[in-house]
Amino acid sequence: GAAIGLVVGLLGGERGAYYRRFLEEKELIAPLLAADPAFAQVKLVEYSGGGALLVGKVPAAEDLGRLRTVLEKAVGESWARTMMGGVVVVKY
Repeated sequence: GAAIGLVVGLLGGERGAYYRRFLEEKELIAPLLAADPAFAQVKLVEYSGGGALLVGKVPAAEDLGRLRTVLEKAVGESWARTMMGGVVVVKY
């Protein structure tokens, strides 16, 4: 009884921490995406391990590089690389 409650409580708390991290990153990154028309088709999605991932497409390699630079300034190089895994360049 008590042990199960503890495990459920810990898992629920961990899930809450992951979701809070996503909300914090969303609040930080959403305005950066909105500021550049080239990022209009890039969306933030919740990462199950905590935080946000980006998915979508940009029109050119230069736009992808600019997005990487913006993200690196916001969240650091390592997390920016992980976060951008779902963004591709699509020539229109």
